Amino acid sequence: MSFKNFFKKEEMKEKPVFGIIGGLGKMGNWFRSFFEKQGFEVLISDKETPLKNVEVVLGSDIIFLSLPFGQIKLVLEEISPFLKKEHLLVEISSVKKPLFSSFKKLNCGVLFCHPLFGPLVPSLKNQIFIFSVFKKNKWIAFLKKIFKREKAKIFEISVSEHDYQMSLIQGLCHFLNLSFVFGKKKV
Repeated sequence: MSFKNFFKKEEMKEKPVFGIIGGLGKMGNWFRSFFEKQGFEVLISDKETPLKNVEVVLGSDIIFLSLPFGQIKLVLEEISPFLKKEHLLVEISSVKKPLFSSFKKLNCGVLFCHPLFGPLVPSLKNQIFIFSVFKKNKWIAFLKKIFKREKAKIFEISVSEHDYQMSLIQGLCHFLNLSFVFGKKKV
């Protein structure tokens, strides 16, 4: 083995495999495509995929949960026995606090990550992520580096602050939508 190949092999050890549970959904598919374009191996599971959730966990280093909020606890119960300290579990829903007790029991790193964009964005340039570290892990800095390299903006705040800000933002959005709908209605 040449000196040059030795360092390539060492680099490969630090190149994680990404797993996306809910990988056929719109955001799951966006993340799959993004990480594949970055040169990473990506495993996905969903209702109609050959791989199951546990297989994705066993084959991955960084696991994204791209699921409807109501399914997160059920999936956590299924995969938690297979999560190791070295894993990073990334949860991307818009509300975090109700999940605390479920995530507190896990033996792995946990990052609550909220992308403030949808699946139609062509790149991460100027897109915003909210990072709330729940349980530290070496892959968090790695993930941040990948997103920043693509010109994303990352804001780190506590989980409580995240949920408070999201309640204000979502409440305002709903209020504006209702105002437009009922404002056009003739009385």
